[in-house]
Amino acid sequence: MADATPRRRPRERTSEWYVVVDEIVDERVTYEAWPWPGLTKRGHLAFDLAAGTRRTITAATLHRVVAGHRAGPASERPLRIGDTFRVTARSVTAPTKWEAVEDVTEWARGKAQAAMYAVAAPRKPEAEAEQLEDSPPPPPEPVTSVGQAFARL
Repeated sequence: MADATPRRRPRERTSEWYVVVDEIVDERVTYEAWPWPGLTKRGHLAFDLAAGTRRTITAATLHRVVAGHRAGPASERPLRIGDTFRVTARSVTAPTKWEAVEDVTEWARGKAQAAMYAVAAPRKPEAEAEQLEDSPPPPPEPVTSVGQAFARL
């Protein structure tokens, strides 16, 4: 005889997501989300780009969700393109069901800036980099007139 007890659907696991506000048009916000990144052996962020998703929702809905997790005056700050959040959720596509939201915008912008500089500036050999760290900056040249000072600007 078959078992008559109903089977429960397994609950989705809670995951951490990297969520970025990509576009704000009128009253709509588009955000992109990826599973929270890991680190490479060299300490660079590693995203699973294939697992990402893109959603457009009302700005009011996303603001309400984010403001509910922000503290103090930051809770009133409007959303901006580039705002980045660490979201804990079963599904990143349902913001009203997000369990935790941490604003990591400042951290994310710092990482993006470091990545840009790493690409733009060639890597120095270790000995040369150490020499640059140990040597004090050269003293500024004396300014003998106001005209000279403005010429440097």
